[in-house]
Amino acid sequence: MGSLIFPKSARVGRIALFVLLGAAALLGYGLPVRLLFGLEFIFASVFLYISGRLYGPLWSILQALAVQTAGYFLFGPSVGLLLHGTETLLVLFFCGKSRRKEFFFGDLLFWLLLGLPFLGIWLRVSGQLFSTEMALSLLVPLLSGLMNALLADLLFTYLSLSRWRTRTPVKFGGKVRLGKLLQQITFACIFASGFIYLLNSSHTLEQNILNQVGGEAAGSSHTIEEAFNGWSAEQRRGIELRSLLTYADLRELIRSASMSADYEWALVDSKGACLFSFPSRDEEPGWLRSGQWRKLSAALYSWKPDLSPLPPGDTSWNQNGYVYSADLGRNELYVKVPLTKFSPDVFGLYTAQLKSLSLLVLMLGVFAYLMHKFFLTTIRQLAASTENIPRRLKSRSKIEWPHSRIEEVHSLIGNFRSVSSQLATMLDDSWQMAYYDTLTGLPNRRHFTEHLRLTLKSREEREEQQLAVLFIDLDRFKQINDTLGHGIGDALLREVGERLSAALPEGAFIARLGGDEFVVVAEYLEESAPASVAECLLGELNRPFVVEGHELYVSASIGISLTEGQGEWELDELLKKADSAMYDAKDSGGNAFCYHASSQSQTMSEQMLLEFELRKALARNQLTLYYQPIVDAESGAVRSVEALLRWNHPELGAIPPSKFIPVAERSGLIKTIGEWTLKEACRQNREWAEAAAEPFRVAVNLSPSQFQQGSVAELVRRVLASTGLSPGLLELEITEAVVVDHVGKVMEELHALKELGVRIWIDDFGTGYSSLGMLKSLPVDGFKIDQSFVRGLPDDPDNLSIVRTIVSLAESRKWSVIAEGVETGRESVTLAELGCLEQQGYYFSYPLPADRIAAQVFVARPAGWKEEA
Repeated sequence: MGSLIFPKSARVGRIALFVLLGAAALLGYGLPVRLLFGLEFIFASVFLYISGRLYGPLWSILQALAVQTAGYFLFGPSVGLLLHGTETLLVLFFCGKSRRKEFFFGDLLFWLLLGLPFLGIWLRVSGQLFSTEMALSLLVPLLSGLMNALLADLLFTYLSLSRWRTRTPVKFGGKVRLGKLLQQITFACIFASGFIYLLNSSHTLEQNILNQVGGEAAGSSHTIEEAFNGWSAEQRRGIELRSLLTYADLRELIRSASMSADYEWALVDSKGACLFSFPSRDEEPGWLRSGQWRKLSAALYSWKPDLSPLPPGDTSWNQNGYVYSADLGRNELYVKVPLTKFSPDVFGLYTAQLKSLSLLVLMLGVFAYLMHKFFLTTIRQLAASTENIPRRLKSRSKIEWPHSRIEEVHSLIGNFRSVSSQLATMLDDSWQMAYYDTLTGLPNRRHFTEHLRLTLKSREEREEQQLAVLFIDLDRFKQINDTLGHGIGDALLREVGERLSAALPEGAFIARLGGDEFVVVAEYLEESAPASVAECLLGELNRPFVVEGHELYVSASIGISLTEGQGEWELDELLKKADSAMYDAKDSGGNAFCYHASSQSQTMSEQMLLEFELRKALARNQLTLYYQPIVDAESGAVRSVEALLRWNHPELGAIPPSKFIPVAERSGLIKTIGEWTLKEACRQNREWAEAAAEPFRVAVNLSPSQFQQGSVAELVRRVLASTGLSPGLLELEITEAVVVDHVGKVMEELHALKELGVRIWIDDFGTGYSSLGMLKSLPVDGFKIDQSFVRGLPDDPDNLSIVRTIVSLAESRKWSVIAEGVETGRESVTLAELGCLEQQGYYFSYPLPADRIAAQVFVARPAGWKEEA
């Protein structure tokens, strides 16, 4: 009963509406639309049905019971009131719970199952069965009930009555099916036309009956009055004295003057006492003192018994009628004309109306069938075909389009088909753009992510199969872009994508993540399968590519991560591990594949910790510079010092550069650290230059990342200006890899640096992939022999031969040469004999802090001098 707990702002208005609907229903019972012979249409349940939709079945049933009880006391008991009350209560109970159940069909079900059988039994008890009167008595209440239900459905559906709901007022926005609309329109037309015609013809017939009754009764009364005026005073006195002889004469007079033997006569004196009646002899007729009298004109009344049931039985038809009054001397003469006299005409008219209505129903039924076959069925099929078109087109579902012989509908279907075809093309294009790489035509990162997620999910159902993710990165692809142009690079990427796709095993998935990165997802059963796939892909890439007349050779580094075991694997975790393994393969020299080891997870965690701490190291002055002298082996004089970065962490201790420099390069911190290193080394050497008799140079290493992140020459110019160091006292060291990977940009930067006056050295010479043709074009001052070639001199003949060749090359190009990693006197002597006098290594000095350099290195040292760290 909570549905009447209204919001405070609308409670009074909705309670008033609830009461108003009940009052309207009660008024409908009190003011029915009357036809002849007691037939009437009662419009009461329509208000109760609306109340049922607005307030729910419980409150509307209570309201209906209250209305029925009030009607019983106000209008008296009747079969009609009982029947309509039962009809309303059952329909509300059946349909009030759901808005989808229409009152019309609920009311039709009531009449078929209960209403018509009940009326048939009542009419049989009343003595009227298998007649036209019975059919009409059944039809009128049926039509009255159906009209109330249909009217309620129409009002609630099309007049937005739902906004008067008790709990949450909702603006009407429901959709009405076309079939339901045509159905309701059809029934509304049938009932409205039948009701209006029946009401109009009933009124016309009633007027005709009244004219006929008035004429016949007035004629008979006039004949009796003329004859009565011709009587003698003694005969007239006999009526008051109740003379049998006078009564016999009066009876004979009425019999001869009456136009029908069914007429009933009564003579009443001025006091209202009945003096004479016919044909009931001297008994006062019952209708004279009882019944419901309704004045129609000055002398004409309609009469029906008290509390006559609805519908009436045969006896009721005999009793109902019209009463005509006329003056007969000092007395009043009444003649009652029974309605049964006119029943053939009335029921004949109603029967003709019923036949016409039945014919109309039949015609509308044929029309509805044709509409359903040629129109509604096609419209419903079209609605089903066009439902969720984007989703169906996206899933590539086939759409069955209906056919119609109606030109407009056929054109509409064609328009939908054309729009759907264009939409499918647009979806295909958008799908291609969203899920495929525009350059290679391979699936893109988004497509790969969704594919891997679905594969991991479906793998739970196929536990025997494992999954491998292969992360592929081309080696030194940037060099091709920089030297041959991006057009050649793009064409090469397309060729690589095609070759990789063709080499994959059946069921494998490949995508391009971006740049020169590709990824493969493959399921496998045998443990060696991922390695076989990687070897196959590397073999395919090692074959030469011919792109626009250029024969190109490329290789790749492949990282492999596996879903081993039955644990749950995250997509990002698999890709991250494959990416990490790919870098391991690249660090090993490239053109190789590498599995992700479980120990790498710990390594990655350590690297994340290092990155976090490294970001704080600069601000907390944890980074310092150590300097290792570069000595003339003959004189022992310090020619220059190399600045070496050190990190002393308060908790982790001394962290070697081999650990934190790669972290700085991957995280982008190398730019800030490199700039600080250069500025600090220049500042320190400026102090030394001011204090020393013979200033020496300071060498600073440049990272490959610094050439990618901005202008190195501009940075050096800015640092020299801010520190005041002479450009001739600064040396910059770069590796061969910097030159090979960034030829164009590095060449421009090196020339700009030479214009500043700084010296440039190639560090770790002999370990890279640079060619002699490339080296001779570099604007450098010399190179440093990698310590791997110094080891074992003079006992290692290979190293001895390599060093001799490098020194000869340097002499021919007039380049300076420095030997790194000199740790023994024999190595130093051998290098000097080969012509390499500038040497660096632990044999001479460990890296020293700046104050130790200032105190001990300003004086010349003999060969073999060594400063302990």
